[in-house]
Amino acid sequence: MIEKSYYPSVNELMAAQRSRRLLLSFLLAGVVLSIFGAMVVMAIMSERMSALAILTAGLGIFIAMAIPVAIWNNPRVGLYILLACTMVLEAFPMDMNNYPAPTKYIMVWPSVNSMGRQFGTTALDPIKVSVAELILLLTVLSWLIRSIVKRDLKFEKGAFFWYVAAFMATVVNGLVYGIMTGGNSTMALWEVRSLFYFFFVYIMAANLITERKHVDILLWITIIMVGVRSFLGVHAWSVLGTETVERRYKLLEHTDSLFFTLLFFLAFILTLSNGDKRMKWVTLLLVPVAIFSTLMNQRRAGMAAFFVAIIPTILILYSVLPHRRKQVTRFLVGLALFNAVYLPVAWNGEGAWALPARSIKSINNPSERDASSDYYRLMEDTNLKLTRDIRPLLGVGFGIPFGQFLALPRLTTDFLQYMPHNSVLWIWMRVGHVGFFCFMLMIGVVLIKGIHIVREVRSPSLLTVGVLAVASTMMLFAFAKYDLQLCNPRTMVMVAMFVGVLSVLPKIQAQESEREAEEAKPA
Repeated sequence: MIEKSYYPSVNELMAAQRSRRLLLSFLLAGVVLSIFGAMVVMAIMSERMSALAILTAGLGIFIAMAIPVAIWNNPRVGLYILLACTMVLEAFPMDMNNYPAPTKYIMVWPSVNSMGRQFGTTALDPIKVSVAELILLLTVLSWLIRSIVKRDLKFEKGAFFWYVAAFMATVVNGLVYGIMTGGNSTMALWEVRSLFYFFFVYIMAANLITERKHVDILLWITIIMVGVRSFLGVHAWSVLGTETVERRYKLLEHTDSLFFTLLFFLAFILTLSNGDKRMKWVTLLLVPVAIFSTLMNQRRAGMAAFFVAIIPTILILYSVLPHRRKQVTRFLVGLALFNAVYLPVAWNGEGAWALPARSIKSINNPSERDASSDYYRLMEDTNLKLTRDIRPLLGVGFGIPFGQFLALPRLTTDFLQYMPHNSVLWIWMRVGHVGFFCFMLMIGVVLIKGIHIVREVRSPSLLTVGVLAVASTMMLFAFAKYDLQLCNPRTMVMVAMFVGVLSVLPKIQAQESEREAEEAKPA
């Protein structure tokens, strides 16, 4: 198919291309000179900055200028950047006090004003958005404007749009009601920002991930960036030493334990589905590092999420891969035999190697430390339920601290007065019975309809991302019951990305089948 040209002659077309190249050359020269000038100013005005710091700042300025251009030329790049940042960068880098992570200075998720205060300036206080939100906004606007200009705007809702939209409608109602009834507007926005991430990332994934090669890029980003994060866990352990395990210090963020499990699921799915061999072997090589970082990170909730998702995932693969049922059965038998030996040996163990067994044991017989943590959460849950019952139908809204019917210990942050550990009860309290029904309906539809969608696809890459979407949704719900995950931007972006792709897998599979049919036709 020959594209229509808007130039009356070839000479005019070539002249326009030369003018465009000349303009781009001038723009590039201007960018380089601007960055060099900024570096010279920093060198003159700040004697404490080393040459490496100045070069790093210059690189940061270049990246900050290049990202908008890249997203404008291809809005899909914005999704890739967001997913990479999700997997490797901390949502709350200011909390990384035990381990000075090299990534803590790349502040994509905190608000720009928080970033400014971290570096000792109040000049950025009026800017209350984050870099991630700017990237997402630019992605949405670039996609929308380019589609309108090209007159090919097609809004792909995907299989789950109306369920997600119904839940988000209750969130908007809770936000407005909470602020109108005297809630703290700043805290209310902190609470809902991750839920809005979920909504817009879902929409963008459903509309921008349109081919199998796009899915492959998402999977590679996940594997590489989670692998990098796993090696950061090893580095953190080498820096902090064995006292990390003995004192139960966290190496990385709680959310990282959830991401590390993705590598195990990816390795398992790719192996059974005969997926991309390079992808499979890279993942298999990274799995031991991820397991080590998971154990050292000491997160019971991460283990619980894994246990909740692993058996259903195995059963899904047993259903959708009938030619691999022998291998799935062997894995189940092997897993059962391993647990029959491991659990009795590790049941009373204290090291990190015993964490999986201890996470199961702590359900009925927690250790002193775990019991203290569980007791705090039980008191917190009681307060959440009693606060919910103040306005049960539509919820108390966002931005209002939950009631202290049972007095909780005073903590170092006020955030836990608004965003408690149990994110599921938090949602119920904020949006009431109506909103919680919409939330559970959304989760249920993704799980049930998602499995049916996975059964329709044949491409290993599409199967992999589909099963990963279902598994990550299960893990999100399980993790959210124990930790602050529904208000964590990294978790919500990751799940929204996979669920958005899952929602359009039949369409991508149909295009893939058409392409294969065209290639199979005799010349």
